[in-house]
Amino acid sequence: MPARSEYYLDLAQFHPPQMGRVQHDVALTKATESDIGALAELMVEAYRGTIDYHGEGVEDSIAEVRGYFAGHSGGYPLAQLSRLAFRNDRLIAACLCAHWDQRGQPVVAYVMTTASAKRQGLARFLLVSVLGLLQSAGHGGVHAVITDGNEASERLFRQAGFNRLAV
Repeated sequence: MPARSEYYLDLAQFHPPQMGRVQHDVALTKATESDIGALAELMVEAYRGTIDYHGEGVEDSIAEVRGYFAGHSGGYPLAQLSRLAFRNDRLIAACLCAHWDQRGQPVVAYVMTTASAKRQGLARFLLVSVLGLLQSAGHGGVHAVITDGNEASERLFRQAGFNRLAV
């Protein structure tokens, strides 16, 4: 399994960039347990062929998403502060955060985009939206854990202001 690195953003220093509006045909919602199936399908499609894909199927992803909602990923879900993007009633991107018990602060647990929606700015839009929600809710900082070599995620989080923590 590839090494992973922790990243951190001090939300007191976060100044959300002007993002404009999300595409007119994209609807944003908060995450709910009724989205488990769609999130699992998104997870498989988003990770297939990437450094984070290890042959998981939809059933594996359903278990992982259920674990997120049950708080089995190191802390309770912050689903009200997470965001999903739908196009024509199809989930095309998500940014899910949770409370990381070990750090006592939120963690961006997942940022996922379907292949057909990549390079449209949706991951960035969702991440910045979630960071703004966390900031507005009074959280002082937020973490992320990224697989070393996942250049797209490393770039996304650095552009949002995250810094890689020394081990």
